[in-house]
Amino acid sequence: MTFQYLMLNKFDQTAIFSNAGGCNPFLVNGITGNITELALPAAALGAFKKDAFTEMKIRFVPGDALVLYSDGIVEARNLAGEEIGYELFKSMLLKNWSADCAQYYNSMATEYQRWLGGAEPQDDMTMIIIGLRNC
Repeated sequence: MTFQYLMLNKFDQTAIFSNAGGCNPFLVNGITGNITELALPAAALGAFKKDAFTEMKIRFVPGDALVLYSDGIVEARNLAGEEIGYELFKSMLLKNWSADCAQYYNSMATEYQRWLGGAEPQDDMTMIIIGLRNC
């Protein structure tokens, strides 16, 4: 079983993240056009008797959105059998970026459906987008 843990601190605009077999999230900054893969590889929960998991501290700057997603998105195939893959997914994240996380999510979901072109999803489509506002 995969598992990801995220604890946000809106006051200092940081987060603590840990990963157990999930896809590496992306930190997308729509202002600068930068996208960073937050690689924290670890085995899925229960894969080994004595698993060791680490944490990563994430610092948010203006324009950042943290995108967590399942492999069903990047492995989705359209009617031509083409997979979205990580590179196209990253370009979709930059193209659809919005400071409004709900709008960002809806634009990504629409683009995902457009990519499928009427094909049925082969797996789940799970995506969480988190942005911190100055409080």
